[in-house]
Amino acid sequence: MFSEQIIEGSIAFALEHTDVDEAVMRDGLSIIALHSAVDHAVETDIQARLGITKGQISVLKVIYHHPAGQVTPAELAEESDLTRSAITGVLDALEKLGHIERMPHPSDRRMILVVLSASGRAFAASCLKKHYQMVFEIMSRLTQRERQTLLSSYAKVLSHTMRGHLSSTED
Repeated sequence: MFSEQIIEGSIAFALEHTDVDEAVMRDGLSIIALHSAVDHAVETDIQARLGITKGQISVLKVIYHHPAGQVTPAELAEESDLTRSAITGVLDALEKLGHIERMPHPSDRRMILVVLSASGRAFAASCLKKHYQMVFEIMSRLTQRERQTLLSSYAKVLSHTMRGHLSSTED
């Protein structure tokens, strides 16, 4: 998480070079720093409890819950919010552990499909059970109202970000 010194320096720079409200800037930088810290804490917790990375659990989750039980690396990248190059590294690691297999696509020789091996399906089920319990433990500390506020706030930020309206002043 950014130190108070870095946040203060960022605010001073922003005030000097842009037309922003100091309180909004401070809150925004603090939220971004907290988000980063939460993301890092979750990654560390997943690694400690499950012995795999956040990217690996994301890929296992997508394959395990996909109706066809098989996905292309491009679909994995899209669903798990990882880059295609990151997907390659995650797949290499999971394949080395024997959890996934790569096989030719039946109708397009240029593509491959990724499936869980038999041991990978059992491993994924075990990891996902623990992962979902972790999510519950974290989120159960918030009230329903706090969860809804967090959800709607993140959705609003994402909506403006995805539309490229970062400079919008709408409520």
